[in-house]
Amino acid sequence: MKKSIIIFCLCLLLVSAASINAKDYSGYYTVENNKPTDRPGGDDDPWEDAKSKSPNPEESGTGDNSSSDNSTTFNLLGFIKQLFVPEPDEQLKDRAERDQDLGLKGLENSLSQYLESLQTSSVIPFKKIFDLIRDIYNCSRDSKMALSAYARLLDMLKSDDQVDQYNYVRVYDGLAKVHYYLGEYEKCGHYLRKAIKFDQKHEYTLSAQANLARVKIKLGDFQEAIELLEKVNSQRGKYSDPLNYARSQMSTALAYSLDGDIDRGLNIMQAVDPDAIIEYRLEQAIYHEYKGWIQMLSGKDPIPELTKGLKIAETDPPLNAAIVQIKRLLAEAYLNSNESALAYEHAKVAFSLAFQIDEKYELGILHHIMAQFWPGTNKEEMHLQSSKVLLSRISAGYEYDRLR
Repeated sequence: MKKSIIIFCLCLLLVSAASINAKDYSGYYTVENNKPTDRPGGDDDPWEDAKSKSPNPEESGTGDNSSSDNSTTFNLLGFIKQLFVPEPDEQLKDRAERDQDLGLKGLENSLSQYLESLQTSSVIPFKKIFDLIRDIYNCSRDSKMALSAYARLLDMLKSDDQVDQYNYVRVYDGLAKVHYYLGEYEKCGHYLRKAIKFDQKHEYTLSAQANLARVKIKLGDFQEAIELLEKVNSQRGKYSDPLNYARSQMSTALAYSLDGDIDRGLNIMQAVDPDAIIEYRLEQAIYHEYKGWIQMLSGKDPIPELTKGLKIAETDPPLNAAIVQIKRLLAEAYLNSNESALAYEHAKVAFSLAFQIDEKYELGILHHIMAQFWPGTNKEEMHLQSSKVLLSRISAGYEYDRLR
């Protein structure tokens, strides 16, 4: 049994080294994700990045590249981002490249210690195996690898009668995350519910319910999302730290606003504790993104707020989904103010990044935005059709109806 685990982990390493694709994401909060997102190697998601050349998504139909290798394969030096001490603004973008070497060294050291422990320990380290799968997926967005590896890990769990049941929570949460970013929201919800079932100590249930609410927001079921989030918020005392509560507040504000109660959404955003997110650049970017989004829904100028969020998001390496989302909103905002040139620049960058990180939800919306720059042409029809196909496929057809 121990020998098979060692072989399994080595295979994972070889897979990751052979074809890691530069992808990142944001919005989904995972088991034990309670540390700053810029601290690598912990139990949090690293919100990682690595360099790659940008493909031309307009030559690739809908941009649905989950079943083919459309992303650029790159060296393991681009495998993981590490971030230690905040630097002056003018150095932040340059830091990303330097941190790739540091990230590789940290990964190699951790993996070496992990493999060594497998050979000497009498206890099967399920959590370490999970961490390895999770970190490879976080850095590569290789969905096929992650789904296959988690399935193997589930088989290992079922073969051990003495296993800690919380390991099932971790794996089902991991599966839910993969399906979330594939736009497969029904499957995501299925695995979140299975994770809750195994959460005997109720350590994860609140996070799972908050993630279920985010799925409902993606599906346009705003009332259901609000009910879930209000239930989560009412149990504030059970949060291990203020960050998760702040995350839930921001999601609640967005859900109310999308459901039409914009004043309530703005009030909830104003109530978010800035100290809770001060060490977390991702959450700071999302705060300004959601605030700008809500302002746009209310008819106010969202551009200053969105620009603040973009500036923060761009202090992380260039391939992260927060940049995609904010640039997409900026494109919509500039279109609303008849500034087509600026709208196109933001939409073009967002489209290319969304294609690379395989963010189908954003791709569907961006196809519709791109269509507006090619009125009366074949490109307009191609983008509109691609938008409809993608958003319908991920059960987000309401977005297509909104954009028409």
